[in-house]
Amino acid sequence: MEFDYFGDRPHNVALEHRRRLNLQIHERFRIRDNNDPLQTLSVTEFVRLYRIPQHAVVELANVLRPYFPQRRSPHQIPLIRKILVALSFYGVGPYQRLAGRSVDCSVSQTSSSRIIREVTLALNHPEILTQYIRFPLTHEERAPVIQSNERLGMPRVLGFMDGFLQRVSHLPKDGDRQSFFCRKGFTALNVQIICDADLRIMNVDARWPGSLTDNTIWTASAARNVVEHAYWEDRCWLLGDSGYYTAPWLHIPLIHAAPGTPEYVYTRLHCHCRNAVERCIGVLKERWRLLSCDRCINYGDAGYAGMFVNACCVLHNFCIARGVPNPRPRLEREPPVLADDYNDLPENIRLRGLAEMQYLIDYANQRENMNAL
Repeated sequence: MEFDYFGDRPHNVALEHRRRLNLQIHERFRIRDNNDPLQTLSVTEFVRLYRIPQHAVVELANVLRPYFPQRRSPHQIPLIRKILVALSFYGVGPYQRLAGRSVDCSVSQTSSSRIIREVTLALNHPEILTQYIRFPLTHEERAPVIQSNERLGMPRVLGFMDGFLQRVSHLPKDGDRQSFFCRKGFTALNVQIICDADLRIMNVDARWPGSLTDNTIWTASAARNVVEHAYWEDRCWLLGDSGYYTAPWLHIPLIHAAPGTPEYVYTRLHCHCRNAVERCIGVLKERWRLLSCDRCINYGDAGYAGMFVNACCVLHNFCIARGVPNPRPRLEREPPVLADDYNDLPENIRLRGLAEMQYLIDYANQRENMNAL
């Protein structure tokens, strides 16, 4: 039996289409008016759907309200609904239609696309970025961060640095697109992250194509000048993996150190401390699955894709500041990558970097001997 599309109505295709479209719109309004997800869902179910609890969503709405375009339409979608659409998209990704058709949001795909752009632009506003992602610039700001990081075991550590590949697609099919092919064979952004021992992101750089190495991105990063200045002022440094080169303000593990040697003890302590940034990236990807390795940002603008990464990092720090429990990290094990031979440091600075590394090697072995007593 065939489906009766028109029923007892006139067989006018255009009129029937218009009737159903109006019915769909008014039904969407009715669902939004009669359903309040902040009240009807339990905290556990709400966090499972939107990644953060109800009270944090209300606080986030109050923070972002000044950065949204002001409209006077009687059918204007409430700000809380907009944030829920964006949180659902960031948490599940990358399909706008599914995020908008949730019974708690109930918006069309075009509205969902516009909402996601509005929320993403608000989260990337310079005032929001500097409020939630801030690298310590002065001695007074660096001192508590260094003290907090030292509890992991390594002295004078200002932060932990690593990079991860964010898969993107639908990039323009021109010569620039080739630069986004990473070593794993897909188009991606190479994102640099610097965090502290509490997994709070202090710096994120999501501008670079996936073909560039971590070391190249660090060399061109604005954070490098800040860290250099911090070293000469407070004698502090970052910890990175073997994809970087040794400098007075950046120290890497010695992955070929023989077991039982002082270098091996240093490398073991170094990896134990630098695991903080691995967990930070794992928590970021597990909470906001749009950034996960099995998801892809399907936008043709690489700059817009980088704004999604920034938005998720802002929300990550927002959750930490509000005491939202972290999910279990989503760890993606990768083989170590060695830094290239390029090193733009003068000879005297390279020697100073090796001397600082020797200081850390001696410190790690003294700490090992004291623990053995």
